[in-house]
Amino acid sequence: MRRFAITVVAVVLCAAGAYASSVYGGGDHAGTMVTANQGWTAQIASEMWHKPQGAVLMPAAFFAALRDKNGEKMDSAAKLDQYGFVPDQKSPENPNGWPVGFVLDDGSRNAGIPQFGFTCTACHTTQLAYRGKHVLIEGAGGKIIVSPFVAAINGELIATYRDPARRAAFAKEAVSYGYPAARIDHDMTAFVTTLEKNVAVGSSVNGIATPGGPGRVDAL
Repeated sequence: MRRFAITVVAVVLCAAGAYASSVYGGGDHAGTMVTANQGWTAQIASEMWHKPQGAVLMPAAFFAALRDKNGEKMDSAAKLDQYGFVPDQKSPENPNGWPVGFVLDDGSRNAGIPQFGFTCTACHTTQLAYRGKHVLIEGAGGKIIVSPFVAAINGELIATYRDPARRAAFAKEAVSYGYPAARIDHDMTAFVTTLEKNVAVGSSVNGIATPGGPGRVDAL
């Protein structure tokens, strides 16, 4: 089985080259990403990865400013690597340099506040590592751990809101990312209040004893 897998990766590498890009991050994702020739350009791929498709999670400035209890940014390359997301570079479609499938919505449907969310490609893109290369497979099942990731960012936002010192630092940083200063306190309170209710309802309705893991992305 291992020999077969190595042969498949080698064949893909030989066919790769439609476009290639250096990727950020460390660990398993350090190095150069190559792609199989699937019939589209880097521009088309970038648009598919990062143009809004309707799924949003929270204001983009909230996500960009969010840190865990140790002060590590939740959108850092190291943090996102822990959840298996495929890294990407900054581009016009991806100004924050977020991974494949992360989107910055312009906020036109949310009172002008840009939103952070996912596209379908977050769950349907993966990569294989082989001899220092990272082969991008588009349309494949992702290796991301999506449910724990969403739970983590929701949990850190709620914990930040409840801690006055963390909340003050968060608000200042969110404003630096473009959130209207006059709205930050009111909007954060309203968002977290709704979030806490949704988390409680989701926990009671889903009742999932075993959270999703790498390669298991249940319907959202």
